[in-house]
Amino acid sequence: MKRIRLGSNFVAAAFVTLGFSSLASAQATRTWISGVGDDANPCSRTAPCKTFAGAISKTATSGEIDCLDPGGFGAVTITKPITLDCGSGVGSILVSGTNGIAIIAGTGDSITIRNLTLEGLGTGLSGISIQSAGQVHLEHVKIHDFTTAGVQVAATAAVNLSMSDVTIAADNATGMGVSMTTTSGLAAAEFDNVHIWNTHPGLQGKANSTWTVRNSDLSFNGVGAKALEAGATINLINCQLANNTTAVQSAAGSTIRVMGSTISHNGTAFNPNSGTILSDGLNNVNGNSASGSVTGSTTQM
Repeated sequence: MKRIRLGSNFVAAAFVTLGFSSLASAQATRTWISGVGDDANPCSRTAPCKTFAGAISKTATSGEIDCLDPGGFGAVTITKPITLDCGSGVGSILVSGTNGIAIIAGTGDSITIRNLTLEGLGTGLSGISIQSAGQVHLEHVKIHDFTTAGVQVAATAAVNLSMSDVTIAADNATGMGVSMTTTSGLAAAEFDNVHIWNTHPGLQGKANSTWTVRNSDLSFNGVGAKALEAGATINLINCQLANNTTAVQSAAGSTIRVMGSTISHNGTAFNPNSGTILSDGLNNVNGNSASGSVTGSTTQM
């Protein structure tokens, strides 16, 4: 009887061990996706998954999903801190009639999206829709042809958005480049080497948003940079705004600072529109159909 009991206990312990092992493998810190993968796989390097959505449930909090090779990896909703990185292959998300990436994470969570192309096909809503997160970092990302926005922040708490080496453009869609607002706290943006073309507008600052945009190109848009609502502040430093209907436009209770930038060949360079547009006096303003006016001066940041 003792031997039978010992055998039963051993079997039970083995099942418990196997259960924990299975759970651990389902939550790997690094998972992999491939154009020839399968979401039934464990998302390991030798048995990759097919989509971001298939891999994210098998990736641990603060883990990373990497692309093994080129492929279209499908829309995904992010609800935890994580990194998506397609540096190993040309990774893309192609969607129609929906968002490419929806971020609904915790207010302290950090999300990084790197080396990825998002294509809206002229009917997709937003390339990246941020409803809640602590920090979102976009690096080497291309976003194309979405009808609502390339990136839209419509949050209920503070969120920080950084973008480096990002291109947002449209051919057949009429969406915005980047739009930001939050109903509580502050939506803060830091952009460097960002290119936004043929959107409407390029930047849209709404309530409780503050932007610092450096070394960037906002061209061929309806409005290059638009502070749409009171409580928006946009700082443009060493930027180019060319061939827009209006380069810079503010609204009552908003502020735009333009410093060391080139404002050329726009319909109108500056349209304060009851708001505040400040210049450091070092901007190159030329070739515009109408110059408009600034409302005061500022210093280089």
